[in-house]
Formats: sequence, C-alpha cells, structure tokens
Amino acid sequence: MISGDLFDGARLAHLSSGDLLRDSVAADASPSGAGIGDAMSSGQLVPDRFIAEAVRGALERQVSEQQRAGRRGGFLLDGFPRTVPQARAATGAGDGTWPRHLRVSRAIHVDVPDRICARKIAGRRHCSRCGTWFNVADASGGRWVMPPVLPAASHPCACAGSVPGAESPLWTRRDDDVDSDVVRRRLADYHAETKPVLDVFRERGLLLHFRPYRGMDDVGKLRKMVGDSIYA
Repeated sequence: MISGDLFDGARLAHLSSGDLLRDSVAADASPSGAGIGDAMSSGQLVPDRFIAEAVRGALERQVSEQQRAGRRGGFLLDGFPRTVPQARAATGAGDGTWPRHLRVSRAIHVDVPDRICARKIAGRRHCSRCGTWFNVADASGGRWVMPPVLPAASHPCACAGSVPGAESPLWTRRDDDVDSDVVRRRLADYHAETKPVLDVFRERGLLLHFRPYRGMDDVGKLRKMVGDSIYA
C-alpha cells in the first residue's frame, strides 16, 4: 500500500511488477505464460528475463503516452528489480541493452522485520467489486505501530461492511498469501536473492533507507525523503 500512496498525485507513474506479470499471464495462453503463472501461485521468483521484458515494455508504453501528452515524468517501480542481474541491467551496469532513459535513478529500501511482513502478507484483502486493497492484520509490537488498514465508514463500496471493522464477503485473498509455507519461502527468497540488490544500489550511491515504524502514518516522511533526493 505504501508504494501506491507514495507519489499519489505527483508526476511519477506507479508500476507494479507483480501486476504487470499477472496481466501478462492473463493475456498469454502459451506454455510460457502458464509457467509464469505456476511460479507466481507457488510463491517462486519469476525468471529475470520475463520480469525485465514486462517492466521494460510497460516503461516504454508509459514514455510514449507521456510524450503524446506533452508531459515529462518519471516512474515508481514496485517490486523491480528483485535480483542482482535485474538491478545491474536497470542501472546500466549489465549488458548495455537496457535503454539509458529508462535506468533506475534511486532505490528505496523500506526496511520492515520478517515477523511483521508475514503478518501483513497474511492480512491482505482485495475487494472483488471496487478493486481496493485493505489489510486486516494488526502487526504492532515494540517500536512498530502497524494497525489494520480498513475501509472508512465513508467508503462508497459495500465492501466496507455494515459493522465497522468487520470483514466483508466481497473481500478476497491472493492464493499465495494464504499458505504460510509459501510466505516463509518468499521471505527466504528475499534474503537470498533480493537483499544483495541493495548492495548494487548502495555501491552507486543510489540507495535510500527507511523504516516505517508507524506504518501508513509515516508515508509523508518517506515521500519527503524521496522527493528531496529526486528533485533536489
């Protein structure tokens, strides 16, 4: 949720690699598309080349739309890069095929303990009617204040339910959020393959580090940190 709210209303387009892949799988009936879908549903990391192709294609389309509209802007990439080869490619340190105008200029490390991530992953809910994401988990503890993120009473969709704070039958869960073994494997994959990505950006002076101790209430601080870095 933080990534979607980070630059709401700003000049940056929000692109989620997970959403891009799910859209690609839905539109691709080939064995390759089915293989990507199987990997995602089992909590495995999708091969680098599929991720890179999906992200690069989406970025190229966004640039074309911005140019047609006479606008200049940037991108907030959610979930990319996740591996060292992806990071090297996206920063121009790879094989040179990644376009210069699409290179990543900053990386944001939102640092949250595994125990909180696991509880928040299990608490994710999606409204099948209005498409809004919510979170029913309270992962607070110690310095961390991570209450549920629920629809307000004024939320126009019936997914808010008749009882404040109650789950609605319209809310759904992603298949890979339900299985605790899958969640643990995804966190293990993060530490093994994604965490080294931080070193790629740190070595180039492109890494921003942030701990959202107050959850969504700290989005404003993160927005200012990133804005000061990009627009200084």
